Amino acid sequence: MLRRPLIAALLLALAACAGGTTQTPGPSAAAVGAARTELAGVEIEPTGRGSAANRQMTARAWNRVQPAIARMCAHFDAEGCDYGLVWSDEKTPNAFADGETIYMFDGLVRYLENEAQVALVLAHEAAHNVADHPAKGARNTALGAVAGAVLGGFLGAAIDDDLTGEGVALGAAVGGATGRLSYSKTYEREADYVGAYIVDHAGYDLADARGLYRVLGGLSGVKTTSIFDSHPASPDRLAGFDAAAAEIRAGSRWPKLKG
Repeated sequence: MLRRPLIAALLLALAACAGGTTQTPGPSAAAVGAARTELAGVEIEPTGRGSAANRQMTARAWNRVQPAIARMCAHFDAEGCDYGLVWSDEKTPNAFADGETIYMFDGLVRYLENEAQVALVLAHEAAHNVADHPAKGARNTALGAVAGAVLGGFLGAAIDDDLTGEGVALGAAVGGATGRLSYSKTYEREADYVGAYIVDHAGYDLADARGLYRVLGGLSGVKTTSIFDSHPASPDRLAGFDAAAAEIRAGSRWPKLKG
């Protein structure tokens, strides 16, 4: 008899997984539509710079954004913000953060047109760390797996006791994926938002940095966002960046925190 209340409690816990910590401005449907039109047919080619030049440009950008990252950490009251930067010659267009380190791939930098765009990638990844997204994502995944396992076991047993184990395993897998995706797009939007502020604090022109989202749009070709996506579609991200830039140009100096 205790299983139903337990399932309800776990599902409520999953619904309350750790979300964003900022009041990220949401772009209007019209702004997203305009961004979708802007990105339609965008084709991206490598710049022709070599790996050594890409690495040097990344190092220059990193030197400029580090003080801005430190100030953003203070604004978030975050700890352990002495992040490292790891360069990879890997040709996959990628960059990511793990809570302590930022990883930058030559395969992404080779498409970026200027240092401001490189700085925005670094700022975006640093924002994930500042807002504790890697740890929050891990907690969401774990909580989703637990909730899914309990629900799967209950449903399996309701059908046939022999299916209880299979239900637990399937429920854990589905629940973990659901927990991981539950706020992933929220975190990406928040990192875009905070990243815009970091780039501004580092003294880069937001108009120069904005082209990053045209590059990402050309690389991904994704024009709409699905519930199964981990990132918002490029038009959503471009429109979101424009909303953040407008907020900054209107005089805002810091991302607006919740609470």
